[in-house]
Amino acid sequence: QGKLCDILQGMLCDIIQGMLCDIIQGMLCDIIQGMLCDIIQSLLCDILQDMLCDIIQGMLCDIIQGMLCDIIQGNMCDIL
Repeated sequence: QGKLCDILQGMLCDIIQGMLCDIIQGMLCDIIQGMLCDIIQSLLCDILQDMLCDIIQGMLCDIIQGMLCDIIQGNMCDIL
């Protein structure tokens, strides 16, 4: 149970992090770029993207890992 859970958590976390980060980065960058001039744009966009991405990845990863682990462990227990 433990090993399977770790593997599944890792895979799912990577997929979800990647997708969400891309979507949020894209949206945020568009909004910020629209408001600011070219020079500030690129600097701020990079900084904000990185910060936001880290925060969101961390939070979502914890939530999703916790939920998935419970579900997977529960089901495995029933099957076994």
